[in-house]
Amino acid sequence: MALTRLGVSTLRAVKESGSIYRYATQCVASQKFGTMKNENQEDDDENKPIKFSTSPAASWKAQDTFFINNDERPWYQPYVISASLSVFMIYFLVLREENDIDRLFDRDLYDHIEGLEEQHIREAQQYAIQLEAKQAS
Repeated sequence: MALTRLGVSTLRAVKESGSIYRYATQCVASQKFGTMKNENQEDDDENKPIKFSTSPAASWKAQDTFFINNDERPWYQPYVISASLSVFMIYFLVLREENDIDRLFDRDLYDHIEGLEEQHIREAQQYAIQLEAKQAS
């Protein structure tokens, strides 16, 4: 009986809030902050600007987002990363055999695209003519 009542009240709350997402965020907020706002208060709060100095974002530092404390990082991590990158670079730049894709990169771009060289020459000539006209005036 109590379980049915809980299910009915949950469905009613979801229906009143308009979406299950809104209801879920309200539940999480009520668990996190200890209060549950009704829909009218929430609409009023959404329309009001948030004062930065009193929000939790004012005390948040960018360093907390991008850097890991040295206490959380194992002492050997920089050595493992350096060794892994060194092995990769030695393999990729020294030991690896040249393949057909590498040979394609060695070729000139004009060999890959027909008519590109002529178009490039025409554009360079037009640019030179425009530059001479600007300098003459």
